[in-house]
Amino acid sequence: MEPYVGRIPRDRRAAHPLHMPQGTLPLSGRVRVLVVDDNEGFRGSLAALLGGEDLEVVGEASNGIEAIRLVNELGPDVVLMDVRMPQMDGIETTRRLKAQHPSLEVVALTGLEEERAVREMLVAGASGYVLKDSEGDEIIHAVRRAASG
Repeated sequence: MEPYVGRIPRDRRAAHPLHMPQGTLPLSGRVRVLVVDDNEGFRGSLAALLGGEDLEVVGEASNGIEAIRLVNELGPDVVLMDVRMPQMDGIETTRRLKAQHPSLEVVALTGLEEERAVREMLVAGASGYVLKDSEGDEIIHAVRRAASG
């Protein structure tokens, strides 16, 4: 898989990502982001990376159960979510979050070897994906593109 953010059609029939269309940012001008990854150091690095002028990290979670609770409490615009986590993986978490919050954007965070998991995340409702070893600007771009709808 190539390291880019992708989107699938709303009807979810296609299993491969397509480029996301341009849209607009949330009315506040700042994109509220929840970072979900079971690796505390990596999660902290992502939070530091995403804390820019138009992005605001509103919370961090280490698993899907925490992510659901924090989405309900904090109301982020975008969730940057690891696919593989303990207790509840990113696929099931995405499925549950999209059922409760259809307008929430989820960006899957994955490794190179997880093509099947990425497809499952997209079918579950993720807006796109980005590879964990992507450059920082690619991760930021993925979050901004998801927020723009």
